[in-house]
Amino acid sequence: MNSIISIKNVKKQYYLGKTIVEALRGINLEIEAEFYCSIIGPSGSGKSSLLNIIGCIDVPLEGEVIFEGRNLAGLSEKELTRIRAEKIGFIFQNFNLNPILTAVENVAIPMRLIGERKKTSLQKASEVLGQVRLSHRMNHYPNELSGGERQRVAIARAIVKKPSLILADEPTGNLDTKTGLGIIRLLREINEKEDTTVIQVTHDLEIANLSDKIFRLRDGVIVDR
Repeated sequence: MNSIISIKNVKKQYYLGKTIVEALRGINLEIEAEFYCSIIGPSGSGKSSLLNIIGCIDVPLEGEVIFEGRNLAGLSEKELTRIRAEKIGFIFQNFNLNPILTAVENVAIPMRLIGERKKTSLQKASEVLGQVRLSHRMNHYPNELSGGERQRVAIARAIVKKPSLILADEPTGNLDTKTGLGIIRLLREINEKEDTTVIQVTHDLEIANLSDKIFRLRDGVIVDR
């Protein structure tokens, strides 16, 4: 198995006042490179905690996370930030676009963060907007775009640096069914053409069923694969 992510006995706790919340209670899973995977489960099941750990945003209390053969345990915040910046693209339910930047400027942000020149960043951003079929809207601001168009901009921003992994947190959560399915079809297209692994969190079983693999979480453990 050619795994991009290997998770071994990962545990995570949070404090809610004086109460300890066990968000993850010993997660073990392997995610194969170039697969399209979904993580599903009820609210509070640990989906976002798991996604944050996979995305190097958070670290586990116990256990190992191995990303592309590299054990993330013990890495400095600077090293984890570098992995996030170069290897992982993020897509959010609320789009997280900068309202004072145009679509093409929003897409160029990840390239600028890894030190690419402005002209080159904007050129690559415009090419990727063409890939998600938004070339005609590249100079529009987020408030001039529909929800589906904003999510396409967010997808373009996630893939502009050609990451090996895309993490999508409820990518269709703020979209109607038809628009949401269009977004998933676009992500599948990117997954297949760019050989990029996609891991999405979703509450929507219809969306999840379009994946290669589904991981079901309940109370911080995987209950089904």
